[in-house]
Amino acid sequence: MGRFKGKATIPSRFLFQHMVPALIEDLHRLNLLRFPYRRYVRSYGNEKKAPVSQISLRVNEVCNLRCDSCGQWGENGHLRMKQERGESLQQLDLTTVKRIILETKRDRPVYYIWGGEPTLWKPLLPFLRNWENSASMVPLSRMGRI
Repeated sequence: MGRFKGKATIPSRFLFQHMVPALIEDLHRLNLLRFPYRRYVRSYGNEKKAPVSQISLRVNEVCNLRCDSCGQWGENGHLRMKQERGESLQQLDLTTVKRIILETKRDRPVYYIWGGEPTLWKPLLPFLRNWENSASMVPLSRMGRI
């Protein structure tokens, strides 16, 4: 593993064999280069902190599937155990998400949406409507069943 300014970097062979051709093939992927640039190349003064590159938002704890291998709802899943103990399942409220996004808007991070099943989170559509013209990416991790 190479180093740049004391930080670990992506090996150059991997970079030139896989990443550069992928970037040339799809120019929209150039957006992904801003994160390594901000992490490895750009310098920040002592008073200024490095920007946040990704925020993971676990929006809910519900799921409509019960996959055996799932660590949340499978046979020994922690959410399944939580429900069996009679504890209530949690859901992130939209006002909290909006506050987090306003506080990190300057950094333009990737907001990674996940949960039990994020498509079962009631404020999902209003959330996505707020971000249709945003410069930030919003990947959504889901099982594909509703």
